[in-house]
Amino acid sequence: MPNDDFNTPKRKGINVPHYDYLCTTCGRELDIQHSIYDDARETEEHMNREGKKCHGTLKRLLSAATVTWKSGPPTGKHYV
Repeated sequence: MPNDDFNTPKRKGINVPHYDYLCTTCGRELDIQHSIYDDARETEEHMNREGKKCHGTLKRLLSAATVTWKSGPPTGKHYV
């Protein structure tokens, strides 16, 4: 029987990525955290700019990837 632990996205200790969404109804940008295995969100309850609840349609935005240097930023010696 194969170990399915690796394919379980909600196991304890895993960092779940954040995704940027734009509400096409109220224009607010949202930062939503969900597993890479989940489908993109189509709607999410949030507060619009006037402080009222909004259930608008969401559009996922593209954003730059985050880079973390384990031993500090690269220097000239890394490209030799």
